[in-house]
Formats: sequence, C-alpha cells, structure tokens
Amino acid sequence: MDAQKKLFDYLVYRFGKKGVLHDTMDILHLQKAAVYKRMSGDTALTLSEAVKLAEQFNVSLDTTLGTEGYHTFSHPFREVRSSIDFLKCFLEIMRPVMPEEEAESKLIYLANELPVFYYLEYDAIFKFLVDIWNHMHWSQQELIISDRASIQPEILGLRNRIIGHYHSRRVTEIWNSNMLANIFQQILFAISIKAFKDQAFITQLIGDLEHLLKNLKQLAFAENRQDHPQHGKIQIYINEFGNYQNMVIFEALDLRATGIGFDMPQFMISHDPALYDYSKKWVDKIKRRSENITAGGYRFREVFFNQLEADMELFKSKAERAMMVSY
Repeated sequence: MDAQKKLFDYLVYRFGKKGVLHDTMDILHLQKAAVYKRMSGDTALTLSEAVKLAEQFNVSLDTTLGTEGYHTFSHPFREVRSSIDFLKCFLEIMRPVMPEEEAESKLIYLANELPVFYYLEYDAIFKFLVDIWNHMHWSQQELIISDRASIQPEILGLRNRIIGHYHSRRVTEIWNSNMLANIFQQILFAISIKAFKDQAFITQLIGDLEHLLKNLKQLAFAENRQDHPQHGKIQIYINEFGNYQNMVIFEALDLRATGIGFDMPQFMISHDPALYDYSKKWVDKIKRRSENITAGGYRFREVFFNQLEADMELFKSKAERAMMVSY
C-alpha cells in the first residue's frame, strides 16, 4: 500500500475524515481541493508536510506507516506535575471509552497489581497513594503521610468521574494472588521510616484495605446477582502462572489502544494496530489458561480468596509489630 494512503487512512481511522480534512487545511495552509488531492494520492505529500501532520495529530510515522518491527508509544503523563494533573490525564486517556462517547467500548486489564480504579474508591487508600505518588513522581519534598481533613473538591470530582466511567464499561480483569503485595509493602516501608504523621491513619488505612478485600470477594461472587452494580459488565479471571506487566487494552468503535504500566500508576499508550493485535492475542491466550471466577470456577475462587485473606492477616501482624517498633 502506498505510504501516503497509509498515513491518511490511519488519520481518518483515528480522527474521522471531516476532522482530518479541516485540520490538514489549517496545518498545511491549503484549500480544501488541495487537501483532497493529497488524501487521494493525486498530489504527493512532502516529507515536511508528513512531519507536520504527525506532530499536529500527535501520532508516530512508524505507527501510521505500519513500519514492521517497530512499535511506538506516547507517554501522556510525561508533563504531569501534580496529583490533579495526573487525574486529569487519566480521565483524558479514558475519554474515548466513556459512556457518552462509546456505549459498546470495553477494556481488558491484565493486573499484576490490583487495578488502580479500585484504590480510588477508598478515602484512606486514595490519600495514602496520592502522598506516595507525589513523593515518587511530582515532588522533591520529604515523604509525610497524613489524614488530611478533606480531599480537594477538584480532585474528588475527577476521582469520582474516573471511577464511574470504569465501572460503567464492560471490563475483563485478570488477577493474581500477589496483586495486593505492592501496597502492603509500601505501607510497611512507610511505617518503618516513620512517614506516617500519626498511627490513627494507619489503622484507618488498614480498615480500608479490609473493606476493599471484602468488596472484591462480593464482586467475584456476584455472577448471578442482578442487583449488583457490576452485574454483566465485569469478568474476572485468575492466573497464577506468570508475573506480568500491568497492561490495559482499550477497544471502541474508532479506537484500538494498548496501555503499559511503565512507571505506575502512569501508563505509556500505543495506538499501533500491530501491537494491539499482538497484545490482544497474547492476553486472550492467557485468558484461555485462566479460571473465570465470575462464571464458575468455584473451587479456584475459594482458594484464591482464602490466600488473599491469609495474606491480609499476615500483613496486619507485620504492621502491628512495625508500629510497636517505630511509634
């Protein structure tokens, strides 16, 4: 296929013919007829024009031209400077699969760590993670974890929109029994370095984790409950064979995208069709070797949550001993 046709076919696929037409007119300072000739291949694009289009539409020429063996990513979180920026960016990358944008969209979340959307629902966990993320990504200050009197209204609004959009989608999640290990370790380390301002918040945080685990169990056991808010929208698989990178696959009418958890909780995003196809086939293969615990798999479901509950008790014991030493 002609390279120029590949470029415009990809742009039209991503942004629609009307949008590509008018934006190209503005970018290249051309009349409508001149743009149509470039889109049809009657007039050749210059290299300079192709680069301008790639920059304007924020796409890679490797991706648009289907360069074999090369897969390109964008890092939409690269310019994030605060937790508000982070949530705004998260909301933006979810925009194409929001309910008002695409009723039939769906996501697949290969979760080495519990999907971040669940953490957002609990105030103590959310406050704790915002402090950790600020310390790791956006602030040079000393780590101090405290129970703030309230969450900023803007952050609260963004959080609630993200949660609502995620839970209204058709979602497939692939879990493993170590998916809470990272947050357990973060809390234990924060206790050991006396990062918590007071012990009461640690107790509240552990209470939120217990509540979270209880709700995860209820969700997994809700396959026949018509009144459950996620009924018919979520499929949960268990796979203990591998330790995978966090991955999100987005699929909508005009979107195929792959998100990789490069520097969690931030994702790199690729719209490369070849990478999407490969990732989808790979995740489908993992699904076939997993147990669907929302559509059966009763024994695996019981064993899985027994392990998580045992890990929770062990974590609580370690946290109690650490608090006795550090506080």
